[in-house]
Amino acid sequence: MRIPLAALVAALLALSAALAAAKPSVSTYELGAKVVGWAFDGSRLVLAFSNGTLAAYVMPHFEPAARAHISGLDALVGMGSLEGGALALAFSNGTIAYLEPSTLGVVGREAVSVRGSLYRAHVRGRWVVLVSKYDFAAEGGVVKLDRLDVYDTKLRAPVLTMERKNSLLVYVFDVKISGSLMLVTWIDTTCKICELDDVFVTVFNLSSYERVFIKRFGGCAADLEGGVAVAVRVKDGRGLYVDLRSGKTYEFQVSGRPLQVRVVGGFGYVLTQSPDGSVLLYRVRGSEVTQLLRLEGGERGYALLLLNGSVGVASPSCITIGGQSLEVAPYPVPWPPRVVADGGDYAAVLYGYSLLSVVGSPRLSVRLLVRTEPGATVAVEGLNATAVADSEGNATLSVPPGTYRVSAWKEGFERNETTVRVTPPFVEVTLKLRRAAPIPRPPNGTSVVPPSANQS
Repeated sequence: MRIPLAALVAALLALSAALAAAKPSVSTYELGAKVVGWAFDGSRLVLAFSNGTLAAYVMPHFEPAARAHISGLDALVGMGSLEGGALALAFSNGTIAYLEPSTLGVVGREAVSVRGSLYRAHVRGRWVVLVSKYDFAAEGGVVKLDRLDVYDTKLRAPVLTMERKNSLLVYVFDVKISGSLMLVTWIDTTCKICELDDVFVTVFNLSSYERVFIKRFGGCAADLEGGVAVAVRVKDGRGLYVDLRSGKTYEFQVSGRPLQVRVVGGFGYVLTQSPDGSVLLYRVRGSEVTQLLRLEGGERGYALLLLNGSVGVASPSCITIGGQSLEVAPYPVPWPPRVVADGGDYAAVLYGYSLLSVVGSPRLSVRLLVRTEPGATVAVEGLNATAVADSEGNATLSVPPGTYRVSAWKEGFERNETTVRVTPPFVEVTLKLRRAAPIPRPPNGTSVVPPSANQS
């Protein structure tokens, strides 16, 4: 059968247009005010500005959805999404404000007692992790030390504390939360030179108040997701891959100084910079290491981002992903990037305090229907995709084809999760939740056992 030339040309033009549309694209916005905080729930990005404005945007088209004004945002030290979709904002005076996500209206406030001056907060799940500085009388005089408090927004109480007197903690470098697990990198000395070798990597189970991993590893970049922790040492590129479910620890080696580590879907992604300035991206699983990308370097900063299941690199001049280099702006951008939202078919990158780039990529999406308890939160591991079940217990998400760990949880019920293979055009899964025993209060008010000498 002969195909008419006009029909063939039309088909080729349609195919060309479809291929062009499938390529990632970047839109950059000048926000006009200083961004001091952000929260992301899978479909909406909420930005807090120093002028007191809170604004919510529907992604990926950055469409305004809600706006509110809250005084004191210049004293904001952290914000994020809680279980069930509510937002929490933490302020330097110890106040936590709870917001209704659709209107951004304040629905509650409470004051949390902290020691000294609160300067950082991490909000995720049902926890707010507060890091403050206080005066400590040492032999050489008064020094500023850190204290870490974990506040449970369900219990409305602190459940874990790390400070000098109970865990030898002196400084906190980083905190990551995934599910009920919290990773902390910290040190037990004021010696700056000792940071190369004496930094601890510690993981806690916040549901049972237990420490499940600790190692004196040295100054490092680290991340945690879905039961896997990865840390890479600044000193020599030596890495740890820790499977917290099985208890197995693997060692690996990368080249260059680590800039950032992310864990996605059981893989560790490590961004490093070599002495010659080039930037390398590695993928790690267990002790196996694969180099994915090499960039020339010379930029003011770099950040890892996740788009459609692929990991890329953002820099001031471009975003590199899937073999493509996408220009951020038609003019030089002088600020390093910070990724404020990613995981689905778009990512948002903040440059400085008021320039936002959104990179999007159309994809084949599959409708995933999860049947569970009404009001339960459903999440797809590795995609930053979440949804809340409706009054009939149905939660719908759009995800690309693949195999994922899907979990559901709700206050008063035990968490449930399963592995799901997602294939077009539609997948349905049931995650029944069982009633949970009452949440126990932490024993003896929340102290942490100090590390012993053999944990090095």
